Amino acid sequence: MVLGIQILGILFALAMFYLTFHGFKRNQTSKQGLALWGGIWLIVIILSIFPQIISGVGGKLSVTGTIDFLTLIGFAFFLVLMFYLHQKVNKTENKLEKLVRTIAYKEVDKKEKKK
Repeated sequence: MVLGIQILGILFALAMFYLTFHGFKRNQTSKQGLALWGGIWLIVIILSIFPQIISGVGGKLSVTGTIDFLTLIGFAFFLVLMFYLHQKVNKTENKLEKLVRTIAYKEVDKKEKKK
C-alpha cells in the first residue's frame, strides 16, 4: 500500500512540475516562480521516496502522527501563499488605480483643449 502511495506522490509531483515548466515556457510563470514551485515539487518527490524523513522531523517537533505533521506543514504553506497572493493583488490594484487615474487625466486634458 505504501509503495502505491509513493508512486502516486512521485507521479503527481512530476505532472505538476511539467505543468509548472509548461507555464514558464508560455510566460505564465516567472523564473522565480519556476524555481519556487520546482523546488516544492522536488521536495514532494524526495518525501515520497523517503517518507521516514517526515516521521523523523515530526518526532523531533513532538508531532505524534505523520498526517498531523503534513497537515500542519500544508496549513502553514497555504497561509504563506495566501499572504503572498494578497500582497500581489494589492500591488496590482495600486498599479491599476494609477493607470486609470493617468488615463482619466489625459481624457480631461483632451476635452479642455477642444474647448
